Amino acid sequence: MSHSSIKPDAATALAACSPIEKHFTFNGFTYAAQLWGEDGGLPVIALHGWLDNCGSFARLAPQLKGVQCLALDLSGHGLSDHKIGLDDYSLWSDTAAIYAIADKMGWNQFALIGHSRGAMMSFLSAAAYPKRISHLIMIDAIMPPLVENGGVIERMTRSIEEISHRLERQATHFSSRQEAITARCMSRYAPVTQQTAEQLAQRGLSESNHQFYWHADSKLWSLSAVGLSFDMLQAFVKQISDASVPCLLLLGEEGLVKQSSPEFIAQCEQLAKDISARIDCFDDGHFLHMEKSAEAVAQTMQHFLFTPGSK
Repeated sequence: MSHSSIKPDAATALAACSPIEKHFTFNGFTYAAQLWGEDGGLPVIALHGWLDNCGSFARLAPQLKGVQCLALDLSGHGLSDHKIGLDDYSLWSDTAAIYAIADKMGWNQFALIGHSRGAMMSFLSAAAYPKRISHLIMIDAIMPPLVENGGVIERMTRSIEEISHRLERQATHFSSRQEAITARCMSRYAPVTQQTAEQLAQRGLSESNHQFYWHADSKLWSLSAVGLSFDMLQAFVKQISDASVPCLLLLGEEGLVKQSSPEFIAQCEQLAKDISARIDCFDDGHFLHMEKSAEAVAQTMQHFLFTPGSK
């Protein structure tokens, strides 16, 4: 059936259950994205985790009713461009693009949903213009490990060395697509199910000369040049708290936060308390929005986004 033969009601239903590919270019740098939902829905921008892509939200987004969700491939991931030369990937490096993309969408106010690294980015980005953020939802992360003030120079030096090293390395190649999928499933950082790896592979796996490789920018493995100290973090906390942004933190019992050191868990819980975030826990791992808790996570988000006082 041709697009011209689709009736308006059918076209609306089709857009709600399947994504529309979008591209946003700024000064020659292009971000790719997928847009889920109907026009007029609550605007949401979704940010995936480290080495993932916007396919991370392919199971969640269609379940959010009354929402128009734009899931981004962050820089260096998925089908978005890689940063050139020696540029690194700090947690705030995409903040300007997030707001510029919202402007291109015509969204003065929107919700942010982030998973893992994307949750940390959502938290930091929300603090830039908190009045523009209707809701902040963070999945299995809220803050990065903090740095001591005395370690600033050492961190910068280490970042420079790691980036230079990464530029000289080639991506790991696999003899078959299934071998690449299996390697992702067994990741020591955050193992995933076969279904999750297959979903991420749709935008994250490339083939060259009958060899397969995960094509996220290798520089993403490098430490960013600047980290956050406790005092710096408090400035972000104050911005979000003073603006009374409704915040929700969703954690997997077997996820990265819950499996961290007691000290880091306490820091995350205190930060959540400082921004008056509600915390909900699920019997799942780091990818709780993609795996066995996906439906429950979607229901929790739905209630949070549309029920007054659900905070």
